[in-house]
Amino acid sequence: MTQAAFPESYREAASLLAETPDSTLVAGGTDVMVAVNDGRQRISQWISLDRIKQADAFDVDGAVVWLAAGVTFDQLLGTQVPGLHALAQAARTVGSPQIRAAATLGGNVATASPAGDSLPVLACCDAAIELVGPTNSRRVELAEFLRGPKQTSMDPGEVIAGIHLRSTSGAQHFAKVGTRNAMVISVCSLAGRLDRANGIARLAIGSASPTVKRMHEAEQLLLDGASASHVGAAVAAGADPIDDVRSSARYRHHALAVLGARLATWLRADDR
Repeated sequence: MTQAAFPESYREAASLLAETPDSTLVAGGTDVMVAVNDGRQRISQWISLDRIKQADAFDVDGAVVWLAAGVTFDQLLGTQVPGLHALAQAARTVGSPQIRAAATLGGNVATASPAGDSLPVLACCDAAIELVGPTNSRRVELAEFLRGPKQTSMDPGEVIAGIHLRSTSGAQHFAKVGTRNAMVISVCSLAGRLDRANGIARLAIGSASPTVKRMHEAEQLLLDGASASHVGAAVAAGADPIDDVRSSARYRHHALAVLGARLATWLRADDR
């Protein structure tokens, strides 16, 4: 019989996970329940994060934003905080209304899928992941946290408590390509941020490399005022996609070039 535990803090959840390493953490359950329902995963014990206080809180201090791990995509979609504009755009593309009401930002990060819609935006906002263990806490850069498809640098017993966005100023946009208009895993995605007054340009791709990936050459071109088509070409050149059931690598390169040119145009128009 499957058992369940209901901790009231991330520290308590981490302690339970350390004591029973075969347990499965669940918040919204939108990823893990697919595997359970398909018979690909069996759960002996759940650790539910539903009762953790302030798990869905977020705090804004200028260009710095703290997002607790339990913030849902529905909350992000409805926010009017300027610094979360691109996250709101990404949230709009996630599943159905029912999925967005349950799916959490922390879960999207923990799953570490190359197609995770929030991840390119987080990369553009210099995100760091707050990890809580049974006895200590630590903060890890997103690029260090994501090790590969479905692989992270979390130690046994650690739980994601939240995400720090340390720079959210300037214009922001997110766009993705899918096999249909809604409720679809991305073929490829691109997030961007431009703050010319402070010399900041960020472009990050999703679903076109083993993990979310910053496009540094394209970022410099964006900041330097290169043509939108040149920015798009640099985005495509920096990607390393694969052929899979959703698309070919060749198509992903083409789509990223188009998205790169579009975002360069949109970002420059909004960064005033």
